[in-house]
Amino acid sequence: MRGNRTIWPIQFALAGMNAHINHDLALAVVETCKERNTAPENPPVHEDYEKVNDLLASVEAEIRAEFELQIAKVATAPAEQLKHAVSAFSMSTAREVAWLNATQLWNARNNPIKYQVQLTAMAGAVDATSRLILVPVIPPPAE
Repeated sequence: MRGNRTIWPIQFALAGMNAHINHDLALAVVETCKERNTAPENPPVHEDYEKVNDLLASVEAEIRAEFELQIAKVATAPAEQLKHAVSAFSMSTAREVAWLNATQLWNARNNPIKYQVQLTAMAGAVDATSRLILVPVIPPPAE
């Protein structure tokens, strides 16, 4: 799929971030709480989690600016779809969803069936979102 020139590198980056944030991060919160004998609702777990948002916001802005300049050079209707996809992605919103996923997994941790249902639903949502992000748009401009 990486060789598909109708999918821009930013789309792959966003799909990867989606999978990492909304799947892996939620699992990491649960595992970290188990290892440290704490819970997501205990201070300072959530506060520490949110401290990362400021750092990520600055990096996200830099990356977004770089790709928005490239996208702006392409004046086609499909480019508008890509502009919308890039502008719609929010790192902080994705991390809010990841926190909700983590708390739901945490609450289900002692019930294997409920935990598996939650995990499957979370994975399905991540898969569906990534597929939407990776919809072919237009060939990127020649470098």
